[in-house]
Amino acid sequence: MESGLRAGDRGGQRLLRWLGIHRSLTAFVFAFIIMAVFFLYIYVLTINGEFNAQLVSDLLPAFFAGLQLTLILTAAGFTIGILLGFLTAAARVSRSRILRAVAKGYVDVFRGTPILVQILLWLTVILAIIPTYQYRLLVAGFLALTINTGAYQAEIFRGGMKAIQEGQLEAGRGIGFTRWQLMRRIQLPQTLRLIIPPMTNEFILLLKSSALLSIIGVVELAFVAGQCTVVHFLPFECWTTGTLLYLAMTVPLAKVVQFTETRFRIPGLGLPVARPRVGRAAPPAPTGRAQMAGQALTRRANGLYLFLRKRMESTRG
Repeated sequence: MESGLRAGDRGGQRLLRWLGIHRSLTAFVFAFIIMAVFFLYIYVLTINGEFNAQLVSDLLPAFFAGLQLTLILTAAGFTIGILLGFLTAAARVSRSRILRAVAKGYVDVFRGTPILVQILLWLTVILAIIPTYQYRLLVAGFLALTINTGAYQAEIFRGGMKAIQEGQLEAGRGIGFTRWQLMRRIQLPQTLRLIIPPMTNEFILLLKSSALLSIIGVVELAFVAGQCTVVHFLPFECWTTGTLLYLAMTVPLAKVVQFTETRFRIPGLGLPVARPRVGRAAPPAPTGRAQMAGQALTRRANGLYLFLRKRMESTRG
């Protein structure tokens, strides 16, 4: 009896150990099982006549039109938000108290209020300014998304700038770099690598937040799903289709960026290093091209350090 219990405990420990080693494979298998069970459930409902697959097929063009508008609003708002966030972050780290105060106020206001309230506020402002404009709802929603994500991206940029080692900035000042040259040649290239993960999360959050525009009548994906429910009285079919389309956008995007983050990571810039896998030997030392590349990078870093040191000594002399 006791030996059987010990064998069961050992088997459970081995299973947990295997799951810990193969985390990515385990997550993929569980996701595949869940999706397979879900589609099997839909198939059974379709056979029994409880799921109107024909209606979903007929409404797919409308869903894809809403999906297209969702992507356009999200991509355009995020792109302009990058510029707005960078300028705000630069103002927050500037020497001017006025610029710092204005930038901090902007960030505090639009990060401290719900985006739904901001959407309704911008709708009120647009209706007061251009009440008869044909695309007034679209303009209000676009402004709300853009200005909201600009505030969040400003903090992402500022965090990336603050992560740069102060010694690099001091070396740049020592060889006569201006503040703009420090930003362009030292801070910005490293910051762009550091902010890849949080900026990706911000894009996904903005994509999901765009569903709130359906409240003011913007015909995006969530609005189409809601109209489908109201017109055809089939909420399960309509919202299931909308949910799957949202997943089709967010899940591949997260995986692609995860691969990009790992593939183009530069050691020493603060990006997370892959965790060691339990139960496996340490990876072998780099050989061949990888070793030559590492040696070349080390030589370039040493040469740059010596160059900066000589310039600083000559400047002081």
